[in-house]
Amino acid sequence: MSTKKKKKQSEQDVYRLPKWLKAIFIIMIAIVLLLGAAIVAIDVYLKIETGNSIVDDINYAREVVDESTEDTFKSSSGTIYYDVNGDVIGSENASGNGTSSTYLSYSEIPEDVVNAFIAIEDPTFWSNNGTSMSGLGRAFLGYIHIMDTDSGGSTITQQVAKNTFLSQEVSIDRKMKEIFMAMYLTNKYSKQDIMEYYVNQVYFANQVYGIEDAAQTYFGVSASELTLSQTAYLAAIPNRPSYYNPLENSSNAIGRRDRILKAMYENGFITESEYEQAIDEAIEIVTTEDAEDETSEDSDTGVSTETQKANATSYLLTYAEDCAEKYFADLYGITEDEASTMLAEGGYRIYTSLDPEVAISAQQAVDDTLSFSTSEDDNGYYLIQGAVTVIDNSNGKVIAVVGGRSQESTSTLYGLNRAFQSYRQPGSSIKPLVVYTPALMKGYEISDFETMVWKSDNTTAQNVFKDITPAYGISFLQKMDFAKIVEEDETLAAALGGLTNGVTTVEMASAYSCLSNSGEFVDPTCLTSVLNTEGEELYEESDSYQVYTADAADDMTEILKGVISEPTGTAYSMDWYESSNIEVAGKTGTTNDNKDGWFCGYSSGYTVTVWVGSDDSKAVSGNAGSTYPASIWKDVMLDLVGGEKEE
Repeated sequence: MSTKKKKKQSEQDVYRLPKWLKAIFIIMIAIVLLLGAAIVAIDVYLKIETGNSIVDDINYAREVVDESTEDTFKSSSGTIYYDVNGDVIGSENASGNGTSSTYLSYSEIPEDVVNAFIAIEDPTFWSNNGTSMSGLGRAFLGYIHIMDTDSGGSTITQQVAKNTFLSQEVSIDRKMKEIFMAMYLTNKYSKQDIMEYYVNQVYFANQVYGIEDAAQTYFGVSASELTLSQTAYLAAIPNRPSYYNPLENSSNAIGRRDRILKAMYENGFITESEYEQAIDEAIEIVTTEDAEDETSEDSDTGVSTETQKANATSYLLTYAEDCAEKYFADLYGITEDEASTMLAEGGYRIYTSLDPEVAISAQQAVDDTLSFSTSEDDNGYYLIQGAVTVIDNSNGKVIAVVGGRSQESTSTLYGLNRAFQSYRQPGSSIKPLVVYTPALMKGYEISDFETMVWKSDNTTAQNVFKDITPAYGISFLQKMDFAKIVEEDETLAAALGGLTNGVTTVEMASAYSCLSNSGEFVDPTCLTSVLNTEGEELYEESDSYQVYTADAADDMTEILKGVISEPTGTAYSMDWYESSNIEVAGKTGTTNDNKDGWFCGYSSGYTVTVWVGSDDSKAVSGNAGSTYPASIWKDVMLDLVGGEKEE
C-alpha cells in the first residue's frame, strides 16, 4: 500500500466513531423519534377525543396554576353524601373538604415525614421538574391507571396538581394536564411549599386528611411526637387507602411500612440502627373516647341518644361509600381502592335512598334488645353484636343499615360495618332461597313441605335439596350476586346454611326482597344520583331481572307467612299479629351452638334482615332466630308499617 493511501486510511480512522458510541447515538436518535411520534399520536388522540391539543392542555395548565394562590391548596373539595331527604350524611373528611382540619406549615412538618414520603413516593422530588421520565413514559404509553408499585404512578407534585385542580377522571387528557400543571407548579412554588401542600391534603383513609389529623386519629399524638416507625406506617396509607386502612387492614400497612423504612435507609435518610429499631417497633392503633358526658343517656341501653344517632349515621356513611366505590370501580374499570381515592378527592355529590329515621330506629332496636350483655372483647367492643339491613321493596333500594351496637366507650371510627362487611353462616334462613323456592320451580307443591318449613325441619330440607341437587339450589345465590359463594358450597350441608364463607344481611335482604317482588331481583344499592364537579349525572340504574318464577316466589311467600302466623311456626312466639294486622312473611335461622341467629322477613312494602352473634363466632347463650333477631326484626318492622295501615 502506498504512503498516500496509508495516510488517507489513517485520517478515516481518526474520524470513525467507536462501535459502542455509534450504538448509543443510534439509540438516542430512536428515542427522540419515538418520543416525537408519541407526542404526535397523543396530540391526534386528544383532538379526536376531546377537541383539545397538547398546546391547549399546556395553556390550560399554565392559566390554572398562574391563578392559584396559597389558599387554593387549603380548600380542595371532598365528596359529600346525601340522604333520601337531601340532607348531608357526611363528607370524605371531618372538615368537609379535601385538606387537613389541622394545617401544618412546612417548618412544622417533621423531617421524617418528608423523608418517608420522598423515599417511597418520589425519590427525585428535590431535583425533578415536577414530573419524572418514567411517569411521562407511562403517560405516553397510555398507562393511565396508577400502578401498584412502591413509587406510585405520579410524582408528589403531580399528586398535588391532581388533588387540587383536576377531577379523578381516568383519561389521557387528564394525565397530560396533570403533568403540565406539575411543571408549572414547580416553576411557581418552592419545593417546600409543594411538600407542605401535599402533606396537608393527602388522604389517610376513614375521612382523615393530612399528617397531623392522621397522627391524632391513629396514634393519639401530634405529628411532631410520632416515632419513626409510626411515621413510616402513616406514609404507607395514601398509596391505597382502603388496602392499607389501619382500622381494617393494619397488617397490610405494616408490610408497606417496612418497605418505606428500607427505602429510607437505602436513601441515607436513617441509619442502620434506626432502621432496625423502627422495624422492631410494634404498631398500636388507638381510638378516642367519646367526650359528650353532658348528653342524655338512655336508661335501658346505657348509651346516649346522641351516640346512637352518631353510630347510625356512621354506618349509613360507610355503606354509602362502599356502594359508591363499587359503582365507580365498575364504571371506570378500576379497583375499589382506586375508586376510593377518586371519591375521597374528587368533589362528587352522592345522593342516596338512605333514611336516617329508619336507621336510628333500627339502631335503637339493636341496642335495646342486646343491652342485657355488656361483656367486651380485648379491644373494648361488646362481645354480642347485631346487624340489620332494610330494603324498600318498591324499588329494591337499601334505606337503612346497622353495623353494630352503640357504645359510649369506643370511637365511632371502628371500621367494621357488619351489615355488609361481616360474612356469617345463615342457618335455616337460607332454606327458602336454595331449597324450597327452587323446588317449587321444579314441580313441588306447597303441600309437599309447607308445615315442615313452618317448624324448620332439617331432614325435609336436606331430602328436597338432594332431589333438586345442590348445584341447582346454589345457582340461585350466584344469580343474586352473593359475593362469596364458591363451588365447594354445592353440598348437602348448604341446605342448612353450611356455607364456606357465609353471607351478609345486605345480601339476604336483597334475596328476600326478591321473593316479595314475585322473583324479580334488584341489585342492592343505596345510590340514586352521582354528580361530578360539573354537575353531570354519572349514575345509571341497573336493570332488574327474574331469578325465581313469579308463581314459585309467590307460593314461597304464602308458606313463609305461616312461620309467623301458625302456632307451629318458629317465629310464632314473636306475637306479630298482637301488634299489627299487616301481613308479613319470614324465616328464622340458627347455627350450631347458637353462634349465629337470623331473622329475615318482609311485608309488601319492606324487607328487613337481622343477624345476631359474636365477631369471633363463639356461642351466644339464648341466641336463636326466634329470640333476639326476631325481637329486633319486629321492632324495626313495626316502626316501618305501623298497625292498621302500611305506610
